Amino acid sequence: MEVVNSATSCNPVSNWPISICFSARPDNIISTKVYAPVPYYEDEVIEQVYE
Repeated sequence: MEVVNSATSCNPVSNWPISICFSARPDNIISTKVYAPVPYYEDEVIEQVYE
């Protein structure tokens, strides 16, 4: 299976989440990744994720 160059789009939604579309058969695949800071981050940074 050919994987090279299969990502067709990359959409950074903000500093934390990102959406990537992969070309696949029979349907394309959309993957969404959300990074959440761990508890040792400052409260302000953690609150930004949930806004």
